[in-house]
Amino acid sequence: MRARISSPEWQVPVPQLGLATPEYDFHFASRAFSEALCQALAMEPDDYLPALDANGAHLEEERQAYKPWLFVDTGFKRADRPGTAIFILAMIESKRRLRLPPDTFRLPWEQQLQRAQQRVHQHMADTGGELKIWGRVQRYLFRYAEDQKLELSTRGEVVGDPWCAGWVV
Repeated sequence: MRARISSPEWQVPVPQLGLATPEYDFHFASRAFSEALCQALAMEPDDYLPALDANGAHLEEERQAYKPWLFVDTGFKRADRPGTAIFILAMIESKRRLRLPPDTFRLPWEQQLQRAQQRVHQHMADTGGELKIWGRVQRYLFRYAEDQKLELSTRGEVVGDPWCAGWVV
């Protein structure tokens, strides 16, 4: 006997059946919960196991992938603000690291760069090009792979040789 869930009140609006979330059931892990639910609905394993396997592989690939991000470079030097407590700087360090949407790594290179450039435009509009404590934004470094980065201007334009390894974050 196969269960079919077609009515709107039984549709699960959570992406990946909620398996990518940190929530858990006190009795089952995420995958085991999904399997128990399918079994309770009298579904055949051949109908749900391939989907659960594919979803698990997708989530594992996402977990292991390098997530591109942007570093906001203001040229800050600790010596320029000697009175600023180190713990304050540590607390606001995240203001210099901009996340891109989580699926960015799945896009072709050109589209990843476009997303980074759009984020630069958005950040400049949101901040007016100034970060409290850190100072005026001078450039952005697009970190698109473990040891790969690309300099972007405050207008989002690629600066210099994109394959230069001399930039440090």
